Amino acid sequence: MGYRDIILCLMCLILPFLVHGDVIILEDGREIEGIIEESDDEGIFINTGLSEVFFSHDQIQEIERVPPEKELLQRGKIAYQGRNYREAYRYISEAREKTPDLEEIDELYSHYKDSYVSWGKEEAQRELRSIEQLINNEEYSEALQDLKKLHEKFDDIEEIQESVNDKIVAIHLERSQNAIERYNFSRALYHAQEARKVLPYDNEIYQLKLPLMRRTSQRASDIEKYLKEMVNYDPDNYEYVYNLGRHYYDREKYEHFIDVFDNFFERHDINQYEEARELYAYSHFSVGERKKENQPDEALQHYKKALEYNPQLTRSLLHIGEIYYHLDDYIEARQYLEKASETMESNPRVFYLLGNILTQKREFNKAREHLSRSINLSEHQRKDRLHYDSLITLADLNFTAGFREEAIRNSEEAVEVNPDRFRAYYWLGKSLTATGDLEKGEEKLQQALRRRPTHEPTLLALAENMMETQNYTGARNMLLQLLEENPDNENYYFKLGEVYYQQGQYIAAETQYQRALERKKDFMEAYLRLIEVYRMRRDPQEAVDIAYKALEIEPENSRIFLNLGILYHTTLEEYEKALDYYEKYYESGGTDPQVQSWIQECEAQLRRAAR
Repeated sequence: MGYRDIILCLMCLILPFLVHGDVIILEDGREIEGIIEESDDEGIFINTGLSEVFFSHDQIQEIERVPPEKELLQRGKIAYQGRNYREAYRYISEAREKTPDLEEIDELYSHYKDSYVSWGKEEAQRELRSIEQLINNEEYSEALQDLKKLHEKFDDIEEIQESVNDKIVAIHLERSQNAIERYNFSRALYHAQEARKVLPYDNEIYQLKLPLMRRTSQRASDIEKYLKEMVNYDPDNYEYVYNLGRHYYDREKYEHFIDVFDNFFERHDINQYEEARELYAYSHFSVGERKKENQPDEALQHYKKALEYNPQLTRSLLHIGEIYYHLDDYIEARQYLEKASETMESNPRVFYLLGNILTQKREFNKAREHLSRSINLSEHQRKDRLHYDSLITLADLNFTAGFREEAIRNSEEAVEVNPDRFRAYYWLGKSLTATGDLEKGEEKLQQALRRRPTHEPTLLALAENMMETQNYTGARNMLLQLLEENPDNENYYFKLGEVYYQQGQYIAAETQYQRALERKKDFMEAYLRLIEVYRMRRDPQEAVDIAYKALEIEPENSRIFLNLGILYHTTLEEYEKALDYYEKYYESGGTDPQVQSWIQECEAQLRRAAR
């Protein structure tokens, strides 16, 4: 009996147990079942599961082919019969995908998969034992190569992949630790990175890789990218979130830090994470510092957040108060600054700002107290701008409140602290002028003007000082300079009118007063001066007309009534009208006792006229 006959006999024995596939019926009546793999001019190759057998065309009586839709299923069965479990599983998987409605497909798929996995595990275990021996012999390169091949061989069995991955990671972690012990941190990082390629989100690898990245001075952008990947993978892992936030914080990217923890604190109680809460508060404070000059409204929100999460961050109180102060919201500013003063007792700026606010509110005694305290606290830093500003503000306050001698002392100290700034000379000049020391006052104002030649208040103060010393030419020049830059300022025209009035140049004075009224229709001082100008020019009717225009604006102005009384009394000699306006003068609040004697004169004139 030849070899082929032996094969045919074996096939005849097992055919009854085979599933139906392609069938070749031979001339001698035998049936061979399997899958026809190849056909040519000489004959046909059929895969029976045990082997592939060739039959020539003259041996074949008939061929029955399996339908195309069942070919993959049949191939799976044939492979399974031949104990080729890998091929059986892959054929059945493909068949299940393409022809899911075939009978028994699901049952066979489950059975073949279990067989393939079971067989694969046994195969993998044998190979892993060999690989383990390589690892024990520290033949890591060969072990990694064999593990890679094993990975590729069983890439569709999850349990094997996990075992292989664990082995690969274990090798790289061990080699990384060995490199650390040799202070070869770059090599250690390489192995940590290789381990991460296999298990990208493994926490043990993370714990090893992150410090190595920092130790080897990796680019901040690479570290940031890695940290963000871990947070995206597990956004509720506080360690991942904190490390990313801290990365931003250490690089002063405070807004990024806030964004990271805003997201985290949406789902977690911030009070559970004390360190993060403190950094979160300080990050808000730092962003507020950056925005307070150009974006004060946003800065306010950040300072308030800082205070909310760390009430001990009292500098936020100061800066909130300072922003409200610059926004002219003195009520809010005062509220925060007074709170700040309770805990920042040695901070001069708190008391400087409070002093300014209280000055605006005309609470002069409290304002002087706070400004004096600011000066005392900043005494050890006399060259500091705050010390100078406190002195100047106190000088301004004392001058306004009528404490001229104290204003002089404050201004003199400010000049001593900073002799290059003009405001100290300005207030010193104003205060000296107000106390009657006109010559020295003019000298200080001139010094202020040299430091700021176009400062309007200084030019005006000099003009007023020169008027007092009857230096009318100098006063006129100052006012003309002011008008050159401010041609619509009614007050400067009025002051220029005063210069001409003092010199007896009533026509020139009238022109300036009229110009002042053109720019401010209700400028009462200009009306009153015009009344006097017309009276001095002996034009009483014009004076009366101007007085009546003024009464249309302020019907109860006692000074207008007084001027009308004087006009009718001394110039027009209409004593009844004079008496009427003198009485209205007293009725509207006038208190000059001299008017009573003028009333008596008018009454006497009326009695004489009645005789």
